[in-house]
Amino acid sequence: MFSKHLRFYSASLLLSLAAGAAQAAEPLAAINAVPGKPVCHAAPASIDGKPVAAKVCVIGGSFSSDRYALILNGTVVVQGIDDQTTEGVAGSFDGQPVMLRCVPQSLYPKATPEETQAEVRRILPNASPEKVVETATDVPAMGLELGRICTATRGAQALMAVQVLFD
Repeated sequence: MFSKHLRFYSASLLLSLAAGAAQAAEPLAAINAVPGKPVCHAAPASIDGKPVAAKVCVIGGSFSSDRYALILNGTVVVQGIDDQTTEGVAGSFDGQPVMLRCVPQSLYPKATPEETQAEVRRILPNASPEKVVETATDVPAMGLELGRICTATRGAQALMAVQVLFD
């Protein structure tokens, strides 16, 4: 029984490491949310072997909820506000279920300023050194949402992913 669990956990660890290595090798596209204006990231996708024009858009809220949309072949198939997309918003495309999920990337103060800066660099790998220090310095005790990772899926198939950043 123990060896069965060990094999399961070993396989899970290897899959996690492989996923992490794939993410490290291929940086996630990023867009910056702008209050009151739509900002989108488009990427080619394929459903059942057919090409699909996929786009994730965000309209940043000014002291209100951000709005997110998944657009496939020019049609809005899923939309919702940030709180809804945290758990995932479902819709359909060509009779097939699709989902848009935007998970928060939050920063919390660490034991030292250096550890907080390291966490900022992990979440915002393209940030300038000045931006890293500024962001790490301004972190309130309750945390700070720096952005979201939005993933569009059709069943188990990933269609596209984008990092939405907040300034």
